[in-house]
Amino acid sequence: MFLIIDIPQNLRTDELIKQQDIPCFCKVSDKFILTLDLDTFLLNGEIIGLDKNKLNLIYPAGVGREYTYYNHAMISISKIVNCKYKIESLKFFNAYSGWCSILIDGEYAPEQKYDEDF
Repeated sequence: MFLIIDIPQNLRTDELIKQQDIPCFCKVSDKFILTLDLDTFLLNGEIIGLDKNKLNLIYPAGVGREYTYYNHAMISISKIVNCKYKIESLKFFNAYSGWCSILIDGEYAPEQKYDEDF
């Protein structure tokens, strides 16, 4: 899976992409949009190659409205070329269960079992 995003190159952002678990926000409809909102900049990118069916087995989708997923998240990335990053890890936050891994070491996390009330 890849993140396509135009991150300005400067000392701060160069150090940022080296960090693990960068805070972000994910919105999924027909596209998988990821937003980095860090102090002086707000950047939107698109996650490419994520299988929504596999995502549903790992983390249950929401219902109604425009987005099937609308979550605070954390992401770890590594740069491939300008504007293209490999996703090393991705986690979604849920008020009932806390952080849930979606991707670990670039691969899908194991499927999860959830109560019907989740």
